[in-house]
Amino acid sequence: MLGFGHLCIMVGYDSESFVLESVIHSIHERSPDVISKYAGYYGQAVMYIIYMIGCLFSPSILNEIGSKPILICSALCFAAFPLGFFFTNTYYYYFSQMLLGLGYALYYQGHGGYLTSHSSRKTIETNINIAWSVGCCCLLLSSGILASVTSMTAVSQNGEERQFSDTEMYPFIFALGLLIGIGDCCLNSCRSVICALAMPDRRAQAFSISKLYQALGSCILFFASPIIPLPVYTIGISIHCLVATFFFFKIARKTQSMERKMTISEEEEQK
Repeated sequence: MLGFGHLCIMVGYDSESFVLESVIHSIHERSPDVISKYAGYYGQAVMYIIYMIGCLFSPSILNEIGSKPILICSALCFAAFPLGFFFTNTYYYYFSQMLLGLGYALYYQGHGGYLTSHSSRKTIETNINIAWSVGCCCLLLSSGILASVTSMTAVSQNGEERQFSDTEMYPFIFALGLLIGIGDCCLNSCRSVICALAMPDRRAQAFSISKLYQALGSCILFFASPIIPLPVYTIGISIHCLVATFFFFKIARKTQSMERKMTISEEEEQK
């Protein structure tokens, strides 16, 4: 159920985020006074600022109201964002981005809290992997929706059918997207497991701190996106991924060693 809920929420969010900058830019071209052409980038930056701040308070909210109410609140925050496109307005757009950031912080706390409350130390890995596997199907559905929309509306500004001459790039793009998607799913699953095993009494706080740093980095990148050249962006992401992989394996080995010691200790106590 949790994985299916994640699927439903993220299908809408991912579909929207893939085309957000293009839609905002198109609205600006038709009505320059309505919204800035860079509002897509700045709105995402504002969202991650609130997400970062929300990560500081979401563990306390989780402790007060529980995982189910916090998931309902996050769903309402997610639902408020697409409503703004029925009447595009700069003020509501940024306000809905703030709600979206708050919804993100609440959602991941409720998601992790619900999983850990219904799992034991032996089943936590399996439950998290199943939930994220079902939830990450949203990327496949979102990609299918966008591909369908693109094929139906693939026209250029002069009204002629747009021609794709670089079709040889499609297999590379699909393969790259597949690898990144697999890596993202593995990272989120392992991070949730590590937080639950390494700090069982402070799982929510540990997960929030990891999300806080993620939100901070995303916020900085979105503010700088309009002025960062694509090659620099790509090289920077590659270097960042290599550094993150090194530290990830280091902490994963420590967690595995700690888990092994705890298992041996429990077996000795049972004897």
